[in-house]
Amino acid sequence: MRKLTNARLVSNRLLDEWKLLSSVFIGILVAVTISVGSTVYLTALEQLAFRVSLDQITAPQLNLTVFAKRIPLTAEAVDDLDQLVHSIATEHIEDLYAGQEMYLRGTASIVGTEEMPLPAVGDQESLPMVWDGFFHTLTNFQNRSIFVEGRAPSTVVTETADGITIEAVISEQVADDSKLGVGDSVVVAVDAFVETRITVNIVGIFQADDLTDEFWTTAALVLTSQSRPAQGGEEGGFPPPDGVVWDDNQNLAIGLFVDLEVLTNSIGPAYERTLVNPIVFGKIDKEKLSIWTAAGFVQRLDLLEDDIYNSI
Repeated sequence: MRKLTNARLVSNRLLDEWKLLSSVFIGILVAVTISVGSTVYLTALEQLAFRVSLDQITAPQLNLTVFAKRIPLTAEAVDDLDQLVHSIATEHIEDLYAGQEMYLRGTASIVGTEEMPLPAVGDQESLPMVWDGFFHTLTNFQNRSIFVEGRAPSTVVTETADGITIEAVISEQVADDSKLGVGDSVVVAVDAFVETRITVNIVGIFQADDLTDEFWTTAALVLTSQSRPAQGGEEGGFPPPDGVVWDDNQNLAIGLFVDLEVLTNSIGPAYERTLVNPIVFGKIDKEKLSIWTAAGFVQRLDLLEDDIYNSI
């Protein structure tokens, strides 16, 4: 009789139980196959839903909006932000990125006219009525606008005894609300105690060329902005700065569109240490995105968001 070793014992048991063991193995194989198949199926469904969602978007481009905080209103700082966002976007989503526009809005200010002049610097007693307003700009807006009257603002800046004189345009909505028009001038100051006054000659009134166009779908918010006295409804809006009172009939703030160069090179330095919160309107090519996977795109967006958050 042969000696029954451990190896032989195992071999005999395998021969006796081969049917049971093979069924267990096949069961494991089938389970793994079904599991992998389900993953592929779910991924396919996810990709199909992704493409269907893209097809339902009529615009040829998707929006990628970046909100920056407390950026100095200087040409160098604004240019650095513009290049930073573009560099990070192209690094992570490559040729999907189709460019960007930037919106900048200056400090909330008081606005005087010939009929409602600003008070003398430091005057706290006369309490004249003023408007709420601000300077702002949107890159490339001149090329996407229709000028109802006048023309686009130039970059000409003239120094005066108490500040500078520049050109600006206003939206048709602001013109209708304020009754300002081409040829009118206003005087702008941060408050009644700041010596620097900026005289603004209004040279144009414009409207968006096509509000359904992708340029204006995100940027249309810059055409109108509720004034500080009108905010809050019946309970009243923000109180006026010291030395002035609001015109309670003002609905829209006097948004004065100026050239980017004027805003960063002249208005910014006129009010030192001014900080702004730029908005960058990025664009993503929808057609190129359709060949990406949904998971891959979301992963790239997460990396892009982290990089921008850590860099700004």
